[in-house]
Amino acid sequence: MGELSVAESVVEADAHCCRWRAGCRPAPLDYYLIAEAQGEAVRMSDDDQLLTHRLRAHVTSLAEEIGERNVLNSEALRRAAAYIDAEWGALGYGVERLEYDVSGIRCANLIATREGSTRRNEILLLGAHYDSVVGSPGANDNASGVAALLEISRMFQALEPALTVRFVAFVNEEPPFFWTGQQGSRVYAEAARRRGDNIRLMAVRWHVNRTCR
Repeated sequence: MGELSVAESVVEADAHCCRWRAGCRPAPLDYYLIAEAQGEAVRMSDDDQLLTHRLRAHVTSLAEEIGERNVLNSEALRRAAAYIDAEWGALGYGVERLEYDVSGIRCANLIATREGSTRRNEILLLGAHYDSVVGSPGANDNASGVAALLEISRMFQALEPALTVRFVAFVNEEPPFFWTGQQGSRVYAEAARRRGDNIRLMAVRWHVNRTCR
């Protein structure tokens, strides 16, 4: 309860996107942002406070406790993958790993799936990358996107989607892998094509500021 700082407003923006993606009924995002801009006190509901707390905890774990995570910091990249794996495991998801080697480093896309009820062969894919650019802890790009992905997957555990919903945490999306055969999403897309996956829609959590617009 109380006033929202600018940082909290960013996390609340992500909270809004989480609830919107999961089909919930959030308070209007503009309410929080306009009130903050006007210097007004904003009071959040208990659900909003809990969601904001979880989002902040994910970002803190990935960006502050683990920090820069990429092939040049392979132990941090491994720890980030382990964190996501553990979070999904705690939610009851079985986590698949699509592994491949980059310069002798074992890398992995992580996949959690919520099976659909009536159209399970059709797939809605939600993704975010968990690596960070060299020299950056990657708080907004893209720990915030991973935080949203994890919380959206939590919300879907209470839903019964008609389509299968697949959550993917991609590795190696930052340079020098962007637009190369070692980019995690490309590796995943090629595997999905080989399997003949019927992906009807893909939404990517590419940090808060760009996905909420």
